[in-house]
Amino acid sequence: IDNSTIRKQSLLWNYRLPTKKELSELKEKLFEYMTLNPRMYSHFEEYTTDKVHPMTALRTSVSYLAHFDENADDNDEEALQERAIRIQAKIASLVASFARVREGKEPVKPDPALSYAANFLYMLRGEKPTDVEVE
Repeated sequence: IDNSTIRKQSLLWNYRLPTKKELSELKEKLFEYMTLNPRMYSHFEEYTTDKVHPMTALRTSVSYLAHFDENADDNDEEALQERAIRIQAKIASLVASFARVREGKEPVKPDPALSYAANFLYMLRGEKPTDVEVE
């Protein structure tokens, strides 16, 4: 996800475009929260992957994330926004991990040196993407 997409995400959440500082903080949080709890990987192995539709797996996996959320019952505005950021950050990891498990491959953990978009391709394919692929 490039800066413009992160800006749009922030606009949806906050009804305004982010400042440079807010954009930088959001990007940092997205990268920080991208890593899945190791138990999520075993969660995927419980699926009958050839019979479970990927959207069903994603929906169930997003719900399963609550098991690792210490503030799952905190519903004040700040907690909800932070939860939305954590979920958004993990979507790429969930999709890529499920796709790899479905193909009989081991999930790939995100690389902190890569952008959000580059990480998605890396986790999906198991090899670092080129700059052209990321653009």
